[in-house]
Amino acid sequence: MYGSIRSVVSFYHEKGICDYDPAVTLEFLQTVERCYRDGEICREYYNAQKRAARKFEMFHATGTLTWECTKRTSRYQLNEEYSRLLDAFLSSRDFHENTKWDFSWAVRRYLSFFQEKGIPSMDRASINDSREFVIGAAASMAAGSLHNLLCYVRQFHIFLKDSGEKAPDCISLFSYHVPRKMPVRGYVLRARMTQAKT
Repeated sequence: MYGSIRSVVSFYHEKGICDYDPAVTLEFLQTVERCYRDGEICREYYNAQKRAARKFEMFHATGTLTWECTKRTSRYQLNEEYSRLLDAFLSSRDFHENTKWDFSWAVRRYLSFFQEKGIPSMDRASINDSREFVIGAAASMAAGSLHNLLCYVRQFHIFLKDSGEKAPDCISLFSYHVPRKMPVRGYVLRARMTQAKT
C-alpha cells in the first residue's frame, strides 16, 4: 500500500500541488484507469492505486485513516489436485506479496480453464487444451495483460517440468513474445499457425 500511496503523492508533486484536491485525485484515477485499459498495468496494480486514492479521500473527509486487512479471494476456485499444484508453485520461490498474487491469479485462471472442461488434473491435459486457453485469452484480453498472463503461466510450466509433475510440455507455447501494443489477433494467428504445424 505504501508504494501505491507514494504514486498518488508523486502525481500531486508533478502537478506542483501540495494540498489535497479532489479534482486532482480524480485525474489520477482517470490516468490509472487509462493505463489499465491500455494493458500497461495489471488489474491488481490498478486496484491498489484506486485503494490508495480512496485512503486520501477518507483522510480528507474524516481526518482519520484506517487500515483494514481484507483477505484477497479469487473467483477461480480449484479442486484439490490443482490447489496442490498452485500451492507448490507459489512455495517454490520467494515471491513479493503483490507479485505472488498476480502469479496466483494467472495460474488459477489457467487451471480453472481445464477444470471447467472436465479435466481434473494436468496429466490428463494436452498441448491443444493449453493452446485453446491461449486463443481464448487472446480474444478477451489487452495485449499487455496477455503478455503478463503468458509469462506467469510459462513460469508455472517450467516449475512443473523441473518438479517432475506429469503435465503437457507447454513451455514453448507460452514463450511467444507478445509486444504490449500488439493487436491480439496477431497472437491468435500465430497460435493457430503453430497448431497447424503440430
